[in-house]
Formats: sequence, C-alpha cells, structure tokens
Amino acid sequence: MEEAKIKKGKIDGVLFFVLLTLVAIGLIMILSSSYYRGVERFSDGYYFFKRQLAWAAIGIVVMFIMIMIRLNFLKKFIRIGYLFSIGFLIVVFVIATVIKGAKRWIGLGVLNFQPSEFAKIAMILMLAMSLAK
Repeated sequence: MEEAKIKKGKIDGVLFFVLLTLVAIGLIMILSSSYYRGVERFSDGYYFFKRQLAWAAIGIVVMFIMIMIRLNFLKKFIRIGYLFSIGFLIVVFVIATVIKGAKRWIGLGVLNFQPSEFAKIAMILMLAMSLAK
C-alpha cells in the first residue's frame, strides 16, 4: 500500500473552511457571553472579543508557517521539546507564580505562561512519533 503524498504548503480547502467556521462560531460565542462583562470591567464591550480575535489571527498565521515546514525537520526537535516541557513542569515546583490561587504559572515579567500547555503538545507529538515507529 502506497503512502499518501502530501505536498508541502498545500491546504485542504474543506478542512480550512471547517476551521474558520469553528473559529467564527467561537468568536461569536465569546462576544455574546462577555459583552456586558467587558463593559463593566474595561468600558469596552468588545474587549474580550478583540483579544480572542487577535489570538485567533496569530494562530492562523502560525498554522500557515507550520504548513511550510517539512515533517522530517520537525521530527528532529520533538525529543528536545519533550525534555524542555518536562523541565518547565519541574521548574513550576520551584519558581511558580500564584495567579488566582493556582500555582501553575511561570512568570517572566509581563509574560506568564503555563508549562502544562507546552507539555500537552509535546506529549502528543512524542506519542505520535513513538506510534509511527
């Protein structure tokens, strides 16, 4: 059986349409559920909508960048990324920042992030690589 040939930089039109539809529905839901909270807290009913729209746009740009990268090139960095994610999870025990009562964040000045988010992606990629072997 021959492996499916996937061209680098090629986008599945149906899948992309479904993705954009889901993002649009999510944005509409955020707008409808957070409008009054935005007015109360930030005097801008579209505050949460604009933030989510910006992150959605960044995500779509990153998706296009990732499409241009060959899978064999990414395979080289999966183990390193996995080890870094484990390292970050250990660092949480030492220098975590408490935000809203949860000690799950690493604070780097204005940037706070949860290492568990990177660990999720690293775990999925590592598992996929292991299953592919």
